Amino acid sequence: MITKYNIYFCDNCNGKFPSITHLNRHIKTTKHIKIDALEKSIRCIHCNTMFTEKGYENHCKRNDLYWKHKKLSKYKFITDECSCNNFLFYNQRFASYKEVIEEANNWILKWRPKCNTYSDYSSATSSDNSSEEETEENICITITDN
Repeated sequence: MITKYNIYFCDNCNGKFPSITHLNRHIKTTKHIKIDALEKSIRCIHCNTMFTEKGYENHCKRNDLYWKHKKLSKYKFITDECSCNNFLFYNQRFASYKEVIEEANNWILKWRPKCNTYSDYSSATSSDNSSEEETEENICITITDN
């Protein structure tokens, strides 16, 4: 888990940075300016940012699971603080949305003692694998492989 490092992203350059200061410094580099000068033809409908074709592919890969959960109201308590490339849970920043889900599960396990399952999220990549079971015995978010 890379929680403390490389949590800011430049999708057009496919760069990862440990702080907002490093990201802002990268934006001023010639590498970023050259890529930024290319024709940006694709706009993300979620964050209203323009990307090159390759940059948009990177952006989609990083935010796909977040966008799928955002559509479902049952994940609202997780997705409220998040936005594209900005994965937060209770004001703590994470490197990926999968880490946010893991932290949410840990939070549920801590505050709801009846929750007794924990899923491995490493293979959670599509909404077809997502499910949420809610009973008196089990109130955890689960993403399972079918």
